[in-house]
Amino acid sequence: MDYQQYQQFQAPAAPPPNYTQASQPASGFRIALDTNQQITKQDLERAGPVHFHDLGGEPIYVGSAIFVHADGRQKSVHPCKIGPHLYPHPCSVPYGGGEHSHRGRYDLLLLDEATMEWVPTSHGRIPEGRVPIEGGYEENARDKLYHARGRLHNHNSLMVPGKAGAHLGCHVSFGGQEITIEHYDILCWKQQQYPNAPSDSTLNGRVHEVVACARFGVFRLHVKQLPLNRHLRPQSAAIWRCERPLRQILSKRDIPLFYAGGDALTQCAAKVASSEFTSCEDTTIWELSNGRQKILVSCDANRKHWNTVMGPLHNPQPRGSLWALDGADSLPQRLELANYPPDHDFHPLGVAISPSTGEDAPSNLFVVNHARKRSYIEQFTLAPNSGIATHIRTLSSPYFVAPNSISLTSPNSFYLSNDHLMTRRLPFPLGSILPLVETILCLPFSWVAHVAIDPETGSLKHTFVAPFIPFANGVALSPNGFKVAVASTSLSAVYMYERDPNTNALKRSALVPMPFHPDNLEFDHTGALIVAGHPDFIGLTKVKGDLTGETVAPSWVVVIDDDLQVTTLFQSNGTLFSESTTGLRDRKGAFYAAGLYAQPGGLLVCEGSE
Repeated sequence: MDYQQYQQFQAPAAPPPNYTQASQPASGFRIALDTNQQITKQDLERAGPVHFHDLGGEPIYVGSAIFVHADGRQKSVHPCKIGPHLYPHPCSVPYGGGEHSHRGRYDLLLLDEATMEWVPTSHGRIPEGRVPIEGGYEENARDKLYHARGRLHNHNSLMVPGKAGAHLGCHVSFGGQEITIEHYDILCWKQQQYPNAPSDSTLNGRVHEVVACARFGVFRLHVKQLPLNRHLRPQSAAIWRCERPLRQILSKRDIPLFYAGGDALTQCAAKVASSEFTSCEDTTIWELSNGRQKILVSCDANRKHWNTVMGPLHNPQPRGSLWALDGADSLPQRLELANYPPDHDFHPLGVAISPSTGEDAPSNLFVVNHARKRSYIEQFTLAPNSGIATHIRTLSSPYFVAPNSISLTSPNSFYLSNDHLMTRRLPFPLGSILPLVETILCLPFSWVAHVAIDPETGSLKHTFVAPFIPFANGVALSPNGFKVAVASTSLSAVYMYERDPNTNALKRSALVPMPFHPDNLEFDHTGALIVAGHPDFIGLTKVKGDLTGETVAPSWVVVIDDDLQVTTLFQSNGTLFSESTTGLRDRKGAFYAAGLYAQPGGLLVCEGSE
């Protein structure tokens, strides 16, 4: 595109009176700016009235930041907030888990109240029948980004402009962090200004011309719209439910290296204990009576040969292992399994342990075991001063179809997630097809149950408490006992429930979208919820099939606060640490993450401060 073509997307010298949306480009009129030059008073006046303010009352404007490659080629465009007082550059972008101070070219949007308005929405949805103002696009040039605004309840209910997309929801930058907001507003054209605007549903399945942010000086691109619109008939509900997760699967994202506690390169490292301390799935904190904490980890070095969730089911013979470490500075020690049946498989997944009541008093330890014929729950006892886990019993139930994660409600009861109804143990070819269909279509066939054990007889009382969840993965109970969180891997979201401590009944209270496919989750001692997962599903499947151990996949761990705001704790493209499944934070501030196929060293530990 030459300069004359590009000029049509620039704002006029002064905003024309009473112009309509039809006379504007899809992104509205904009003023081209650069961080190498100061913003002038005239530029700000042309942008119109001030719609946002920072905590100190400073004016905030809406715009888009242009990201370029080292050779000058345009990379992507991200909606941003603009403020002359922002440092070191006046353009701030929510990007890569943090607040990115953008350097270089950016555009100031003329936010015209006559033709534009903010429309409430949530979870990446475009309001029905509305046309949003285009604010940019991801690096793949396929996923559009729009201007959004969200309220920060922890900061005087401050309203902050940011970005939104069908593949990620709403993200804003504030206080050095990239914050995810569940319920927000998206900037749209007023309906009376553009009543015949084509919706996603009318464009569905047709080849149409999309300006791939030509107003930012790129190019025109013809694409075929994917059949993933938001306004579908009831029979298409499964596709609608999976729209955002499917976009995440199809999107290739650059995941930066980031640790919220400091420098990831100097403060984070994988623990290497032995060749068996690899491919670790779950980790949990063991509360001791003296106030100390231990970390328990479940690992299975044979996971690439026996994985009942992702496959394959080739060789169940080599056993997995359990490990314990005293803290961030200690090395993992393998637990000896005493009285364990010699002919019984052991492939540990979810793990949970009751708090210790004394140095010599054993705690009840429960482990999900994906054995060759079916899955079980193994019960052990473990004392704080011992490295021996004594096997008590194997728990079995016809309702243990695909048990995954455990969260204790007492020393003899727990919540248990079942991740699929159709499993890979089904006869061929059903076992290879149906579980994948259940996953990809987000079919709500999985559930969470409450299981109570008679400590004398071992008999079980099984109660369904949270049915109809797509791929129910991790489950966690808050420290105060009043909240339960469940990760929905297929839906790329976390279900939040209110719990009745007297009956263990659950009532759904919220659905929090995730920027990745969540795996396991754990509450820390403050009540913050830590969620780990996989931002690259296709990359994860490639790791599963690589027996050389050379292929890696990204990691992403976030924390959800009481206001359901999401903040990144750790990110890696897989080079530092691969395939995060569980994240923990101890009382000293140290951060831990387990890696599904991570080797050597299946547990990442990052230094913290009390």
